[in-house]
Amino acid sequence: MAVPADPPPGAGPEGDPGYLASLRTGTMLAQLRRAFLGLLAVPVGVLALSPYIMRVETHTVDTPPLWACAVIPVAAAGALLLARRLPAALPVRAGQGGSRLSASESFRAGLFLRFALTEGVVLLGLPLAMAADSFLPMALSFCLGYPLVLWTGIPTRSTIEQIRARLEADGVSSGLWASLLAPYPKAGSGADPRSSLSLQSGRTRPERKAGPMGTYVISGAASGIGAATAALLRGQGHTVVTVDLKDADVVADLSTARGREDAVAGVRARTGVVHGLVPCAGIAGLTGVDPELVVSVNYFGALALVKGLRAELEAAGGASAVLLSSNSVTCQPGWNADVAAACLRDDEDGARRAAASADAVEVYPATKAALAYWTRREAVKDEWAGAGIRLNAVAPGMIDTAMTEGLRRDPRLGVFADAYPSALGRPGRPEEVAATIAFLLSEASSLIVGTVVFVDGGTDAILHPMKPEGMRIGRLALGVMHRASAAATKLKALRGKR
Repeated sequence: MAVPADPPPGAGPEGDPGYLASLRTGTMLAQLRRAFLGLLAVPVGVLALSPYIMRVETHTVDTPPLWACAVIPVAAAGALLLARRLPAALPVRAGQGGSRLSASESFRAGLFLRFALTEGVVLLGLPLAMAADSFLPMALSFCLGYPLVLWTGIPTRSTIEQIRARLEADGVSSGLWASLLAPYPKAGSGADPRSSLSLQSGRTRPERKAGPMGTYVISGAASGIGAATAALLRGQGHTVVTVDLKDADVVADLSTARGREDAVAGVRARTGVVHGLVPCAGIAGLTGVDPELVVSVNYFGALALVKGLRAELEAAGGASAVLLSSNSVTCQPGWNADVAAACLRDDEDGARRAAASADAVEVYPATKAALAYWTRREAVKDEWAGAGIRLNAVAPGMIDTAMTEGLRRDPRLGVFADAYPSALGRPGRPEEVAATIAFLLSEASSLIVGTVVFVDGGTDAILHPMKPEGMRIGRLALGVMHRASAAATKLKALRGKR
């Protein structure tokens, strides 16, 4: 009797317990391997029955004609060459939206073609043996062909890795292992067994097949909220891939385009599926900090991970990303709207130009506002919620981290560090924010989409009892702000050239 099996952490080759051991699990891979065990019996049966088929008592086992034996190694070499070229690489598509469907279909088609080619070498021996009036061609074809079947034509771990490499040859993440290690639907459940390997058309959202353990990516995980979130998820048994400037699984600089590419590539090298993402890396808006760097890291560095790993999130069959906003959006007056508008236009150069004429303390909440706006705007779209990826954000207040310690030591801004009120009379702890993030990553929050959760000890509620200010801007007002800020940014740039 099959036992339930969930995708292991990472959903990669390390999650495969081996060919025979996997047969006792309830995964898609187990079903496939059982089917191929039956197919493996066919050439053995043909070999066993060949003496009766050939009526061996009227034939001899003398040396057959040379042509009868020469054909077999040529056929074996040709089959091996063709099999190793199957399947073709997945096509590169905008947004990678359909890569998982193509991966599952291409994998099955490629595997069965490999099996047919190599088993064909075995079966070729029977007509050759009958034509040559000798049993030896049949024996030779079995000796050459059957090892080829075992080596390249059945779903062993090495063969799956070969096919995965072929599928991902053009850089498209296939999520193949996540699909193969997903649970197989129980009989009578009414579920399509292929549904865990593919996405349905239209707005139908894929049912999440991930088990209690998953793979999560966290940037800024070397300290503060990121470190607390990583520790909490690992304590729950999940696999966590960390991204930071140092002391991380993936070392990358999110302030640059090259660094962001390296971060995404580093994560992809470690997993083909991501159940949750927390782009936590950020820079505080302190005195002396480059405001342009704040823009590049806080907003564009965060979204580079979210957008860059969208295919891996989709491959999970139900995933969540939690972005880091801030209660400074509603609680700090005078932040730079030009920067936020340029960020929302995806104009990094424009946002950096707008930030260059401001102090970092005005730019920090602008980047966090842009993240909150982006989350609200994008979360409900087909490419996110429609693909089973939930986007939400948290807005922490004063939290005891190295970043806030830096604020307390700031010669100009330090006086404001503990000035904001708290209903609890104390700063928050990183672990408290991490608990909220973990909830938003979990299935317990499956109905929460496009929400910004304040985790600030009541600071925003004290300052704005009726509603948060700064988070609610109408579509028309935001459009006007976009255009006005764009014009203002260009004007400032022109003045700076004079």
